[in-house]
Amino acid sequence: MKKIDLPIQDKIDKISKVHLFENLTSSEIKGIAKIMTSEFYEDGEIIIKEGDIGDCCYILHNGIVTVLKETFAKEQYAVAQINEKDNAFFGEMALIDKDARTATIKASTEVTVLVLSSLDFENFVEQNYKSGYYILKAIAKNLIQRLKGANRDIATLFGALEEEIEEEK
Repeated sequence: MKKIDLPIQDKIDKISKVHLFENLTSSEIKGIAKIMTSEFYEDGEIIIKEGDIGDCCYILHNGIVTVLKETFAKEQYAVAQINEKDNAFFGEMALIDKDARTATIKASTEVTVLVLSSLDFENFVEQNYKSGYYILKAIAKNLIQRLKGANRDIATLFGALEEEIEEEK
């Protein structure tokens, strides 16, 4: 990883397309852009490691990343690939709770990300309550969608397990 300096307008242009910030005014987006840093990752570098404690959120500015999960045997498998055109963000739970990361994010090409630290986010929200509300609401919506997907997956697995047990009888 290498810290880099992106022009403020590049940050604004990207942030304004990201769902997390969709309800912010242009001046609020500029305020977020000013507190974000930028990082560059080579193809194959790990951006986030599953199990590490998180303290920031990432916006994918350029490149492609792969989302990896670990099995109980500590083997990794890919669950998704994210492209810069998706205007994606990841690691956003760290803005709310500094807990263990739930997946590994690995650069699949050269990657540039915008980084919002939880401390900078907290300071921004203290000065911009309304913006904080909109950002947290967007995070909550995103987490709800993930939870619904996980519930569907659990139901599918449970159904398959029931069928397997019935076939063995």
